[in-house]
Amino acid sequence: MFCFLFAFLLFEVNSSSISLLLSPPPQLCPPEHSSALIQFKNSLSSFPKMNNPSFPGSSECGDSYPKIEFWNQSTDCCSWEVVTCHSMTGSVISLDLSCSSLEGSLPSNSSLFLLQDL
Repeated sequence: MFCFLFAFLLFEVNSSSISLLLSPPPQLCPPEHSSALIQFKNSLSSFPKMNNPSFPGSSECGDSYPKIEFWNQSTDCCSWEVVTCHSMTGSVISLDLSCSSLEGSLPSNSSLFLLQDL
């Protein structure tokens, strides 16, 4: 009985190790995507305060804050708040900018247009 249990546990450990070796590692955000997002962030002049009662939609957003304010190129952009990346390619596929208190127009030369999977 002990030999059977030992063999079973050894098989389970080996099969888990093999599956970890065969599964691709999670993809990181391509550097050009991080750069495009940082350029977009830097193109914004300011981030209004969300707790300002005159800000439209402030009641739905509660104590939200402009999350893009904390984007930092030294970290993987797939880990940034509001950014969603494709699990296989690492490409930025979605930005949730709701409750970010951003206003204004998006220029035709915005770096966001460099993110082709967005």
